[in-house]
Amino acid sequence: MRNGWQNQLAMTRSLLIGGPHHNPEGLKGWITFGFKYRALVPRFTAALAVFLLLAALLYAPLDRVPASSLHWMLPTLGYLVQLAKAFALLFLAGYASLLSLRLVIDILRFRGFGRVTAAMALPLCVMVVATYLLFFNDQGRELSLGLIDYSIGEFALLFLVLIYWAGNAWLSARVGLNRAFPEPQHHQILLFWGPRFVGVIAHYLAACSLSFAALKETTPPDLVSNVVVVLAAPCAVLLAILLVWFLEHGLLPHRGSAEQRTRAFFHALLVVFGSAVWLTIIPAALVRATLAISLSVFVFLSLISWLRSRPPLGSGASRERRQLDTLAEAQASRICGLGFAAIMAIGTAAIWINPMWVGRQLGSLVIAFFAFGSFLSGANLLDLTADALARECTRRGLISVRRETVWCFFVGLLVMPAVLMSATRTYHSVRLCRQCEPATSEQRPDVKAAVKAWYQQAEPIYHSLHPKEEPVPLFIIATAGGGIRAAYWTATVLETLEADLDNDAVKNAIAAKMGHPGNDGLLRHLLFAISGVSGGSVGAAAYTAAVQNHLVHSDAEIKPTTYFKGDLLAPGLASLAFIDIPSNFLPDFGQIERGAALERGFENASNGLLSQPFNSFFPQITPAQNPLKWRPALLLNATHQESGRRVITSHLKVDKDTFVDSYDAISMLGSDIRLSTAAHNSARFTYISPAGDLIDRDGNPHGFVIDGGYFENYGAQTAVELARKAKAVMGASIRIVILQISSDPTMVVDNTFRQPCADHSGEFLVSYKARRHWWDLSLFNELSAPMIGIMSVREAHGVAAVSGLAHLCCENSSKGELDIGDTVALHSAAERSKFFHLAMCEGQKSIKPPLGWVLSDKTRGGFEHLLNPKDNDCDNSTQYDKLVEALGRPASLGASSKVATASP
Repeated sequence: MRNGWQNQLAMTRSLLIGGPHHNPEGLKGWITFGFKYRALVPRFTAALAVFLLLAALLYAPLDRVPASSLHWMLPTLGYLVQLAKAFALLFLAGYASLLSLRLVIDILRFRGFGRVTAAMALPLCVMVVATYLLFFNDQGRELSLGLIDYSIGEFALLFLVLIYWAGNAWLSARVGLNRAFPEPQHHQILLFWGPRFVGVIAHYLAACSLSFAALKETTPPDLVSNVVVVLAAPCAVLLAILLVWFLEHGLLPHRGSAEQRTRAFFHALLVVFGSAVWLTIIPAALVRATLAISLSVFVFLSLISWLRSRPPLGSGASRERRQLDTLAEAQASRICGLGFAAIMAIGTAAIWINPMWVGRQLGSLVIAFFAFGSFLSGANLLDLTADALARECTRRGLISVRRETVWCFFVGLLVMPAVLMSATRTYHSVRLCRQCEPATSEQRPDVKAAVKAWYQQAEPIYHSLHPKEEPVPLFIIATAGGGIRAAYWTATVLETLEADLDNDAVKNAIAAKMGHPGNDGLLRHLLFAISGVSGGSVGAAAYTAAVQNHLVHSDAEIKPTTYFKGDLLAPGLASLAFIDIPSNFLPDFGQIERGAALERGFENASNGLLSQPFNSFFPQITPAQNPLKWRPALLLNATHQESGRRVITSHLKVDKDTFVDSYDAISMLGSDIRLSTAAHNSARFTYISPAGDLIDRDGNPHGFVIDGGYFENYGAQTAVELARKAKAVMGASIRIVILQISSDPTMVVDNTFRQPCADHSGEFLVSYKARRHWWDLSLFNELSAPMIGIMSVREAHGVAAVSGLAHLCCENSSKGELDIGDTVALHSAAERSKFFHLAMCEGQKSIKPPLGWVLSDKTRGGFEHLLNPKDNDCDNSTQYDKLVEALGRPASLGASSKVATASP
């Protein structure tokens, strides 16, 4: 009885960890055998296959099985399958832990681990940078989410570029290890598998970024579904690695005996089966991206296995054989290095010729991956060249010239040209419209003349629907910065306002009273100006271009959001990596720089509309002009780097009488500029766009222009000054209506200032509650405090400007200042002027857009929910309805459309 029980236990242990049924060393022998890779890897694979199979059964729609005599067994079967899957997951986790422990033990036992890591430092550092950009940068996460929307052609490009990046990482690690370990031994596993591991990291980064981005943007129904989404692409990559591992051990004779090779083929078949099952389990939206990444891993590792198919030399190899092996290794490295460098050269040449076309074809994520691979390719090429030159110098008797000496020579060749080029030329000049006539003050109206011209055309339109004694709403929009999310949010709001205030019903109602069928509805007649900053300026410029296109082609819809469906980041990113960086060491060949590439990307996205001269979008104000042809003014706010003042681009004169301490961009440059350039000057946020060199038409420098958010990120200060001037000119005949559009997802609802005229006497600002973290170091604060303080002050100035804009609606015109105690005056002032705020808020669940220049289809589709009362916590729906009412939309026309025009 006892012997039978012991035999059963021995068989169970043999099944779980391997080894013979009768082990003379007892438990110690089984544990020793169980830590071997040949025991753990097959059992890990089998456990994974069983888990995937059981998970597929759970996902099967058992409840849809037709009723039968066995239908009552389905709940019991489901429970048994769930229990079996739990045990399979337990064994899978156990084998994974043992494999990880064995790997850690091997690393610790290997004394040269530090040398191995140092030899592979360059590709590992590139992987660290890529990890930050993909996981800790919201634009990187958005690019990963965009993988779901890729076409077959784009997946093919992703497949190839991952092989290119991984191949360069492998080569870089291989070259470094060959130098650190000139005579590797057979037992030094990390020397052979380390470079492959480094190359596969590229695929794992792409896979993990895809899974985590998908998890963030979806709401799986249960824990199992969450786990499936997280493991979808990483598990597929792991299965691809295992497949190559088993195929290599089955095909290469020196990997084992005939029996071991047969077992490897069997395990490979299990992996293929597990991969097929896994692809049926993961969400359908992730299948194509997961398949592209895993196939890329398989091809990459297969190529490396083919290149490294020779068995390693043992310790007993002769010196002659080692020399031949070293020469063969060096020749293979040179061939791979030259091949990768040729691909880099072809890609770089294409980007120099037309970065906009390359950006449209490849997309930002592929360009980023290609840039990582190209950087390693360039470094590998220089390193191999330095090695070859050092060997040649040694052969000629120059023993003192080593590889490090050649590298110092290379660095010298790069540093001095960079200094000389920077000292003799400017590279990021603001683009002027050379074909345009020089801008003169006489051609541009001041704010006073513009307000009167606006009133001349707005008064008959508004009073055709409302009593003559009502003041006409003078509508001013201030739209904040925030990259592509601000641009798209601004365009979405303006599209929705167009649908509600400029539709056929409104136009027909006005025409019936006026007898003029050529009116534009209410919005464009009442909208006096848009003050934009950064991304808000880009959205406002897109709306202006869409209006222009509609006026020229009456059948064209006003849909500025369609200009942001493409990848606006890709041309600038390609220019940054492959033109701007090399241009620091080269003379001016007339090559494009990333600022101009980004602007031309805007122009291509708008079908060329944004390439037109800025002033061409605004007809001159003359007594003889048609009063109905009004175009809302644009005031795009940038910041002057040297003085910190605003630099405002507008067809209106930026004079001291209206705008405090601000520069007029067009007067400063002495030339008109393209609409894309005007918007980009306001949106030159750090590093993505360079500071623009303000060189006028005659070649005189005026400093540099940077993002408008450095001064104030809401556009509120300019809107305040416009509103005050308009009120001073027109008095009680107008009623100021102000809309603030903000795009900060972390904004607290209390900071939206939607009740600016409430009595807050006796109230105090709630004290700031600091959150202490274990990583808060006093030394770090010493270094970071100035920058954190500057950025916090910038945000606080913007909030203060919004507060001033909101409280402008509370001012009593008879007193000229706010009097909280005079409730009658407050009520009267509130009736005359209105403030509304459409915002993104802290805690909103409908959308979390990035700060960058590209949006995925899913994120674009989520913007419509920001105006939906059911999906948004910022109360935007109520604010929007009140805004439409304040602008005079007749109640007889029904409720507003809200999200009718917003589309992904």
